[in-house]
Amino acid sequence: TGAATPGSGIAGGLRVLTDPGRPSRAFGAPGLSALAYWSAAGELAARLHQHSIGLTPPGDAEPRRWASVFPYAEPILFASEAAEVLGPEGRRVGERARAMLDEHLTARYSRPDGYRLLHGDLHDGNLMSRRGQLSVFDFEDHIVGDPAHDLAVMLYGPYYNRDDLADVVAATRQGYERVAPWPIERIEDLSDLMAARALGLANFCLTMGPEMHKWVHTLLGRVSRYLDTGA
Repeated sequence: TGAATPGSGIAGGLRVLTDPGRPSRAFGAPGLSALAYWSAAGELAARLHQHSIGLTPPGDAEPRRWASVFPYAEPILFASEAAEVLGPEGRRVGERARAMLDEHLTARYSRPDGYRLLHGDLHDGNLMSRRGQLSVFDFEDHIVGDPAHDLAVMLYGPYYNRDDLADVVAATRQGYERVAPWPIERIEDLSDLMAARALGLANFCLTMGPEMHKWVHTLLGRVSRYLDTGA
């Protein structure tokens, strides 16, 4: 089921799904080549960001602000039950990274304005392609922040896994700029947001049971690289 958001409409290219069914993954999106997918994803992100300008939640709801690594709840990552999976070195990396990244995020969010309501989890699993058009769903992690933060989540996979990262970023930017100015000066400027995402995903894997624990050290390896090199 697709529902047009107020003021945009399906014809405007922004669709919000209330019943996502089984979403297509990014590289299996029917009707879209890989780079065409990223261009469409960039445009969709921009439409979301433009739509949310001035948007306020109903009633007394006060959305969280994305000014820390774990803005939703205290992570299991540093709890005693995680010690066996992490080991002493993994815990040291996690604690050091959290302190550094929270400091960087506080500084990133120190300016008084320029923020808006974001999706908060804008990865490819929350996008669906249907007849070559992308739709977005799963807004439960909505949060107030810098649009670049949403884009860091979107580009997280290519950032670590694709040799053609520059092409992916260029395609995403091309799509975004069809709607709004691109909010990222250099992809390298997102290194703190990428490391924060990796640390958050390590915590997520710990909450999902033993079958996901194998990914924790891969993710902490990315965080460790950030601590050592800043990238």
